[in-house]
Amino acid sequence: MKLSIITICYNEKEIKRTCERIVQQTNKDFEWIVIDGASDKWCLDILKKYQSNMAYFISEKDSGIYNAMNKGILQAKGEFLLFLNAGDELCDNTIIEKVMPHLDSSADIFYANANFALSEREDELKSYPEKLTKIFFIDGCICHQAAFIKRELFDTHGLYNEKNKIVSDWEHWLKFCNGNCIFKHINILAASFYCDGLSWNNREQTITEQMSIIGNYFTKEDLLDFVEQHRLKELEKSLKEPIKTTSISLFNIIKFLEIVKDTKTKKIFFCGIKILEINVKRD
Repeated sequence: MKLSIITICYNEKEIKRTCERIVQQTNKDFEWIVIDGASDKWCLDILKKYQSNMAYFISEKDSGIYNAMNKGILQAKGEFLLFLNAGDELCDNTIIEKVMPHLDSSADIFYANANFALSEREDELKSYPEKLTKIFFIDGCICHQAAFIKRELFDTHGLYNEKNKIVSDWEHWLKFCNGNCIFKHINILAASFYCDGLSWNNREQTITEQMSIIGNYFTKEDLLDFVEQHRLKELEKSLKEPIKTTSISLFNIIKFLEIVKDTKTKKIFFCGIKILEINVKRD
């Protein structure tokens, strides 16, 4: 078995679109694993309509999305895993047929492009770079709904960290980078991610979780390189004067956070703070 598709669900109102696209795939040489977190009857009734297409189905309480994803990993028999969460969907009925020939021994993670459905009327196409470096993940992430990951990587690098509520998939990309895993781009629009879930609607918590673990995966030099690339342009604009990332005062921090609302810019700034923290810890 080359591919396992893992779907986690809990009272997802759009679960039908996820199921429909999976069962309509022209290439059906995959197993479909569904981990439900004890949804209400209306949701379970929808899932049970498709149960004959599932290799494994369970509905029981869990401690969060990563607990559910880990349950799916432990059941998976495929060489590669695709995490297609409830509510999201493959872009058309031929995606597995298009992707399957790419899944070979030339890489550990194959990542395709994704469509981010921002609203009913607005989409954003995410076309990822041909080559990824670890620095890319400080400020970015590939879409796990369009990523095909070797099952054996979870034996080598462990399951998802269930202590985090939002960013454990992002943390695993960093683990894979540190483990010299090979990422390979598939230039196919594979999945639609609907921006109405936990991570998208909790950007501040996302950054808080990322900042709590970023020092475990990036050196001071990595972060300095990242900050240098961006040059803290927004911060300098806000303060109307150039600053040095190694001498940020508490006054400047407070002033910056009062002015800047954009979470991406805040994240860049917090990387500067993290450099200071690493300096303190190592000095």
